[in-house]
Amino acid sequence: MWVNNINYNLVGCVVVTLLAIFIESLIIPRVLLIAKKKRLFDTPDFRKIHSNPIPRLAGVTFAPVIVLSVLPVLCILTLLFPNQVSYFNPAFILSASCFFCGLIVLMLTGVKDDLIGVRYSHKFILQLIAAIFLVCSGNYINHFYGILGIHEVSPFLGIPFTLLLTVSIINAINLIDGVDGLAAILISIAAAVFGVGFFVTGSYTYAFLSFSVVGVLIPFLRFNFSTNRKIFMGDTGSLVLGFVLSFLAVRCCMLTPGKSPDNPLPVIIAASVLFVPLFDTIRVFGVRFMQHKPIFYPDKNHIHHKLLGLGCSHKQVCLVLGLITLFHLGMNICLHQVVNVNILLVINVILGIIENIFLNFRHGLRGLHGLRNTD
Repeated sequence: MWVNNINYNLVGCVVVTLLAIFIESLIIPRVLLIAKKKRLFDTPDFRKIHSNPIPRLAGVTFAPVIVLSVLPVLCILTLLFPNQVSYFNPAFILSASCFFCGLIVLMLTGVKDDLIGVRYSHKFILQLIAAIFLVCSGNYINHFYGILGIHEVSPFLGIPFTLLLTVSIINAINLIDGVDGLAAILISIAAAVFGVGFFVTGSYTYAFLSFSVVGVLIPFLRFNFSTNRKIFMGDTGSLVLGFVLSFLAVRCCMLTPGKSPDNPLPVIIAASVLFVPLFDTIRVFGVRFMQHKPIFYPDKNHIHHKLLGLGCSHKQVCLVLGLITLFHLGMNICLHQVVNVNILLVINVILGIIENIFLNFRHGLRGLHGLRNTD
């Protein structure tokens, strides 16, 4: 029965992915056509890289496609194999209801932001409301696995920390979306890793959700990299997918029955796949704070801007940052059994600092070389 159960859920993961690819491939050209006819463009300004108006409403398709790919598969598997699989129970219904409420809040926020703009203060409040829905779904960080010497965490500490973490991840994904394909590549890597992890540990509904995100982004990337049919995910897409990743990361880090509190691998995996956007956001906010600027002040200090300044193309930026993510993930998985989790955290932070110092150094050399050429 165990083997059969695995087979059913493996088929479910494949079907969810293919269904998401199929539905997204059908919908996104229609959204592109509507955006062009109604002239719903992302217009260039001083902090943006593109020079021509580009449609940016691809993100409105993400949440509906995720729902249309995950829920039908759950229903069909439950109806066909009621004795082998059972996804629907009161706890799942409560968790799913709260999750989709938060998803809708951020989807509507993103649509408004893409069309007419939303003030940062209002956006933060709505992100916090979505984070509250996430916590109400029964998910919050309840164990630190020895990070900073902290193990079990009470709800009085875990819930506020989860709210802060959720808002941070949402903003990190939103801010890293500055180069064609970058946010989608990093999100796809994270979602695929989460999906494999959830599948291996038997959390199949979360695996389905993870692979639906991968399926949604495959057709989007084709259009995002296109020259004549380009479309951006916009704030709608980055907010929605940031929330989904927050949900998956929190669920991955939760200590559930059967998991060992002595094994920090879940939190290591979650931190590794989100390292690039989170570290870059913290660094940029820190620089703005030290320069006495508002932390949401727009600039070109993000890591993708530095790579572009070195002459990298958009695809090369995606490749470099994707490989950095995989490097941190592989290194952390290999070292987690022989290196204390706190030392591993310090190693990752030091590597992040070295990576940014190297980029600054190369950028400075390039600028100096350019000045010499002009002289």
